[in-house]
Amino acid sequence: MRSGAAVDGSISVALKDEALYGPGDRIVGVESDEGLAATAAAGGIEVFTGDFLDYALKVSQHEPFHCVVGNPPYRDAADFARAALRCVKRGGYVCFLLRPNF
Repeated sequence: MRSGAAVDGSISVALKDEALYGPGDRIVGVESDEGLAATAAAGGIEVFTGDFLDYALKVSQHEPFHCVVGNPPYRDAADFARAALRCVKRGGYVCFLLRPNF
């Protein structure tokens, strides 16, 4: 089983809707906005409501993910990137929406 994590709850819903994962794959949304988290959960997504940086500390100690996808706050992008790298398996992927000058 591969695991995939999405930083943003709405990204998780898009991944699920477009079937961009395979059987047995797990999508986890991490969303700080309670409304977006509820929307993702209603769509059948496993959601952690809170800050990705807090979530990453917990996850990096357990089963790492195959892929982390997100849209981090630009001012904290470097912190999010470091945290995401701790959450992925060796050979995994980190995909973020960032400013071109990051």
